[in-house]
Amino acid sequence: MQVCRPVLVLRKPLVMSYLSRQQNYLGITRAEYDRCFRRPGLLTADEHGGVHGRGGLPLRALDRRGVQHRMVLAHLKKTYRLRAGWGRFLRNAGVRQDDGGHVGDVVEVWAFRSPAWGTKLGLVLLHYTKEEDAQMTMEMSSRRRRSPCRQPSRLCP
Repeated sequence: MQVCRPVLVLRKPLVMSYLSRQQNYLGITRAEYDRCFRRPGLLTADEHGGVHGRGGLPLRALDRRGVQHRMVLAHLKKTYRLRAGWGRFLRNAGVRQDDGGHVGDVVEVWAFRSPAWGTKLGLVLLHYTKEEDAQMTMEMSSRRRRSPCRQPSRLCP
């Protein structure tokens, strides 16, 4: 699939409530939503309206294996939630729900647009164990010292 300029939207450590079968969502604070999802060129006005509308904004998300998950980004009272396919994503990533062993693992949410999906926003969800995250953080830190690189802030139309 051709993807146009993926953008890292959110990087978040997992807490017990995100791992719970009873809750089944990734929580996003208002500040995170405003900083990450409301950046210029990411959500269209219609998509932003969908997030705030009844039922939320339906999205497709891919995991690192290319498995597609149907999800919903929704505004609920004072927070935002990425829900619907969240539990399935965790299980496919090898995360045992209701298991505190994964608290502190990290999930990255990347956004993209692809001609294969029309004009709709797509997501890539990546799970990293605490150990993988620590290794990646060290590698990124050493790369930044050698050659800083700028991440594009806009998605293709």
